[in-house]
Amino acid sequence: PNATGASAYYKIGAGSALTAGATYSVTLDFTFEGMPEGIPSTDAFMGSVGFSTASTSNTHAIFAGIKRNASGSNSAAGMYQFFVSGGGYAEALGGVSYAAVGDDRLNDSDLTDTLRIVLSLTKSATPGQFEAVAQLINLDSSTTVATITTTLTESTAYQSDLFGYFKSGSVKQEGNFDLFNATAFSYTAGVTTR
Repeated sequence: PNATGASAYYKIGAGSALTAGATYSVTLDFTFEGMPEGIPSTDAFMGSVGFSTASTSNTHAIFAGIKRNASGSNSAAGMYQFFVSGGGYAEALGGVSYAAVGDDRLNDSDLTDTLRIVLSLTKSATPGQFEAVAQLINLDSSTTVATITTTLTESTAYQSDLFGYFKSGSVKQEGNFDLFNATAFSYTAGVTTR
């Protein structure tokens, strides 16, 4: 919380050895301390989960996360944005309400409900492409808050080992250590059998 962010990187298997149809999946369970209802003066990135081709940095990264925007079409009082970025793509879904994530609009020091971000990439038969599905799930209410489905193009990631990672950032307050609480992280890679 006293730094501008923290990341952890994990790797399972060899990405380049997996063929078309293989699926990589990362999940992150977390809570965060809610933000004031008004529009922030600067963008406020809460956290994300994704894949990188490097074990120590976000190289050729593909990730999904939650944030607050300071301005633009995705900026609104009492709203968060769920987004996917990477692979030549960036999309933010505005309109994720405070209530949907269990954030009390009147208490900016409360914790949200326990949330889960799931990001799955399936290697396409088209070289360099992945089919991506990202979900934001409220575990306390058992509801899917937002889903983004898209095709991503990232030829380096397609041919590389992929490291799963999660990251928090921008949320900091002296002496307050419950701003972003990661409670579970998982990374799986393999071919789905039916």
